[in-house]
Amino acid sequence: MKLLMENWRKFVKEQRHYRLVVNELTQLTEEQLREFPLSDEELEKIKEWGDLKGEPSLLGSGTLGSAYLFDENKVLKITSDYNEAKATKVIEGKRHPNVYKILKVARRWDRMEKPPKEKPRHPYVIVYELVGKDPRKDKRSSNSINFPTNEQQIIIELAFNQIHRKPAWTNWTDDFDSAKENFLKAARAYDLEKDKVEKQKSEEGKLDSILDKMEGDNKDKKSIKLAYVISVGYYGANLNSIENIKETVNSKKFDYVADLASGLTFLKKNGITFSDLKTTNVMNDDGKLIIIDIGRSPPTGYVEIETVGENK
Repeated sequence: MKLLMENWRKFVKEQRHYRLVVNELTQLTEEQLREFPLSDEELEKIKEWGDLKGEPSLLGSGTLGSAYLFDENKVLKITSDYNEAKATKVIEGKRHPNVYKILKVARRWDRMEKPPKEKPRHPYVIVYELVGKDPRKDKRSSNSINFPTNEQQIIIELAFNQIHRKPAWTNWTDDFDSAKENFLKAARAYDLEKDKVEKQKSEEGKLDSILDKMEGDNKDKKSIKLAYVISVGYYGANLNSIENIKETVNSKKFDYVADLASGLTFLKKNGITFSDLKTTNVMNDDGKLIIIDIGRSPPTGYVEIETVGENK
């Protein structure tokens, strides 16, 4: 995957019409970009339902579906993933700064109707807001793709490996800025010089001691501990001076952890246990990480999905 992402960046710097199609980098013509797998009649019906304007342009395609970009930064996804349809339906219309905005979700045809000949195994359509800039309008193609940076990718991979082992990823503090201020306040009051730890020794005990003296609830403390450990780890003597602690707390890595954990917590609160966290499911929007593509994440309970054109 890392090689794929590197090749992607290399090609988009030179060409504007490369797309990730079925997990392979493919150069597309203008005509191919505008090809649409459904009938003209169904396209017009979906456009009216989803308030989509302009002509579709292929963003990408995978084993479960394809995504098409329309005007006004709206994306239409046609998918066979029932779990994705249910998950996106749960957060339809809800806004969170670290999760893509789902506008509408529906079935293409009623359950009692005969499926159309076009894409009969892809019954669900999802409309969401594009994360980042429109690649058709931004001449700086390599910047408009909005893939995570190398530093961000590391945080995403660590989160993927630790979601099930560290509950703070899905139980994030409600006020991270206040938690950071309280942590710095506790660190200033702590005798950092007296309780020095050598670089090759773990600082977990010292970190816990500072957190014990920190104002705030247990959720705040666990959030700070997660962000700190992911950012610099337990080794390196980073807790021996307030300058080092301030540098860590104010670092971009700290914010990246907060972005992911806040988004994952939002999904969890909506009954969605999202564990398929990877660099292709997270976008970088001007330095902020935003979770997209929440397929393979069935929400708890029954979710009703209406049909395109149904009035509810």
